[in-house]
Amino acid sequence: MTLLLNIAQLLLSYLFLNAAFSKIQNPAYFRQSIADYQLLPVPLLKTGGYTLIGLELLAGVFALIPTTAIFSVLIMAALLGTYALAIAVNLVRGRRYLDCGCNGPNNRQAITWFLVLRNLALLMLVMILLLLKAQLPTELTAWVVALLASCFGIALYHTIIQLRVNHQQIKAGQQPSQQGHHYE
Repeated sequence: MTLLLNIAQLLLSYLFLNAAFSKIQNPAYFRQSIADYQLLPVPLLKTGGYTLIGLELLAGVFALIPTTAIFSVLIMAALLGTYALAIAVNLVRGRRYLDCGCNGPNNRQAITWFLVLRNLALLMLVMILLLLKAQLPTELTAWVVALLASCFGIALYHTIIQLRVNHQQIKAGQQPSQQGHHYE
């Protein structure tokens, strides 16, 4: 059980760090994504964007430090709840064409109820970590196993995202995006 909690903690750390870095790489795109949700007044968009990125960075880094792990799960819970609510509000408004803003401009993904459920499922995982007070392993073998399993989980996560993005692009009559580096 401890190994599964360690894997979950590493995966969540990666997800939040990856999300933050994709937003840092494309700040104008991210600000526009926030504006498209129409939940914040225009004067707060820039500050709101920087705050979300900062919180995602803190959540990802804090998850890797045993003494700050509790703060990490609290930040993650707040962010996941906020994201699920923001998507749900816009779906109820009938605004299904919005990009979720999760993966940057290269992997645009329209908001769906699936994304709300995904965020709620991740929120439940965070709450389990909080309740069980998960700590990262201190033994090298446990670290290696948790890290390798997390790498597999990360690869699976990105595969699922890319399949969803490709499905939406094909459905819209577009050429699916091809991520990664092409070496000649």
